Amino acid sequence: MRKIVALLLAFTLMLGMLPTTTSHAATTNWTKISDGYYMLDGTDITVEMSGTTMTVSGNGAIPDYEIKTLSQRPWHKSECTTLIIDSGITYIGTYAFASLTQLKNITMSSTTFIAAKNSFTGISYEPIYRIKGYQAATTYYGTIPYTSLDSLRAFAFSHNDSDRACFLFDHTYMVEDFQNSTNPTIANVYCVYDSTEPWEDVEENGNGNVEKEVCKLASTVKDGYLEVETTIVPADTTYYELFANLIGNYTFATNFTMEILLNGNTTMSKTIEPLCYTLTIPDEYVQSGRVFKVINAATGSTEILDDLDIDDHTVTFATKTPTSTFALVYE
Repeated sequence: MRKIVALLLAFTLMLGMLPTTTSHAATTNWTKISDGYYMLDGTDITVEMSGTTMTVSGNGAIPDYEIKTLSQRPWHKSECTTLIIDSGITYIGTYAFASLTQLKNITMSSTTFIAAKNSFTGISYEPIYRIKGYQAATTYYGTIPYTSLDSLRAFAFSHNDSDRACFLFDHTYMVEDFQNSTNPTIANVYCVYDSTEPWEDVEENGNGNVEKEVCKLASTVKDGYLEVETTIVPADTTYYELFANLIGNYTFATNFTMEILLNGNTTMSKTIEPLCYTLTIPDEYVQSGRVFKVINAATGSTEILDDLDIDDHTVTFATKTPTSTFALVYE
């Protein structure tokens, strides 16, 4: 898989907002107030289940759960089809709404972080996520910003080839910015005000999931054929913690993953000698005279790699461990 990063100015402004701190819920205990109505202990977060609609209100984080603790959720056996999450909810925990097999329509704020793909795993096929608002919340790993929209990109990207989820935004520019922020591009992203409602039939009106070659092998290989597969998508936050410790005075641009395949089927985690790879720098980071480096987060061999070319539009780097997660940084 490959990547394309094409964030427009409006989206960049979102990422530059003042940081807000996200925190996980301190408890998973809910107190029953009345039938179908519960409050998370120590918070003002409430969940109300009425008919086929569930509404989560208040301020703060929805707890993380594990497979073995799903029954602790008051909505564990709910057959709701619609979920409305208030804009005051800052974080949706792991497995928070997993296994709600009838859940089809989810409304949430653009300022809400999603913990992981499994936050909604096992819900209805072809779910629709309605993302309301034009802003993003931001947390920091050292000097590296990570936004609620980053978490949503990572979540949406995980659905490219799975349950054909749809993502609806408030404006057409948000659709383009969001969809084209990864490689391959995110599938099935639409503007909610499109009168044709294409998301009602994604088999007929699906979009996105387009790949581009953004990194290629620059070295000559004598034996066999090496294929470079490159993906751009916000990394697991543990990588941001690692990058933050290594970045120094450089500025984080983006991260990418590479997988090197020998003859199209065998993953090469390590090569005998360092091989060179050339990465196309995303347009928004191209600037004459800017110095780039690549941080390789390969297990057991984390390294900071210099740019070996003089082209302002590319970075060429050499490594023995190319199947890895990388950060592109600059000064």
